Amino acid sequence: SDVYKRQNAEYMGKPNRSVSDIRDDQAGIIKLRLAIGAPDWMNAPGNTWNAPMAQPQFQRAQIACNLYQAQDLIATDDNGVADPFVRCYFYGKEIEFPLINDTVNPIWNQRRILQDVLVTTDNQLPPIIVNVWDKDKLDTKDFMGSFIADLKGVSTNMYEPSPPQWYPVKVNSKTEVGKVLMSFDMYISRTLPPEISIEPPCEKYFLSMKILGLRGLQSLGIIPVKRPFIKFDIGSIMTSKNRTDLADRKSIQTTPTENGPNPNISTVINITLDLPINLDFCPNLSCTVYDYILSGLVQPSLGNFSIDLAKYIIKTRDESVSYTHL
Repeated sequence: SDVYKRQNAEYMGKPNRSVSDIRDDQAGIIKLRLAIGAPDWMNAPGNTWNAPMAQPQFQRAQIACNLYQAQDLIATDDNGVADPFVRCYFYGKEIEFPLINDTVNPIWNQRRILQDVLVTTDNQLPPIIVNVWDKDKLDTKDFMGSFIADLKGVSTNMYEPSPPQWYPVKVNSKTEVGKVLMSFDMYISRTLPPEISIEPPCEKYFLSMKILGLRGLQSLGIIPVKRPFIKFDIGSIMTSKNRTDLADRKSIQTTPTENGPNPNISTVINITLDLPINLDFCPNLSCTVYDYILSGLVQPSLGNFSIDLAKYIIKTRDESVSYTHL
């Protein structure tokens, strides 16, 4: 008799909100094997479905989690930014990447090891759960989103990390709230892999922004828009080399001058900085629009946006090539 469906499946459990002391992200993962067939399929000759399941054999391994950056996370604070950190869970083990303050486009370029985990010899591995959290001023944390990373086909090269990929961060099965650039490696060994840097090689760039103005701004309260300005989050493009050159420039902002929702700014901002040679690692520049009320005592956020620097680097390179051939 034909089997209509037979496959392994993994299901994300949803937490019971009536139970206290449970994480906000998920209740766990269940892996099962599913088969659907005709009514007489179970009794068909040669059917091995009811045979005793083989007990899995385990071996020790080290799993490297390579976290590069996140982009376009949700702003969880009133000032239009967030304070994100990341946790990875696998087989009861967990690791944490450090908090980065005041940004929705954080850069880590760090590697953490899930040490001495048990994996099956048949490589039927559960996925890694990656959660993004926001830390509040009251030392509490808010769930920002999560994703599941499959470990099938990961690299076993101890000296070179796997190529990263973008994982969409979701708060449920449909709603995306940003993305994370990450990769994973697994080493079948009882000893830790050697420490390696995953910082992408960089080269020097000159960034010039001509800011003409703002249009169509809307107040989020009853007070109309007064004197809006833009703040550029230098921390969102802060590679390790930039941390030295731009250490005293956490942010750069325009001067709040003209009143109303359609101000002209007419400002030029120039920055010299290092950016990755491989544009797959190029960060986004986070920008937030604020209002300037009561001589700056109140500065509510009106909204934020990100600038894809890689797009402009590609355009600049193409133009330079065309000029060379003239």
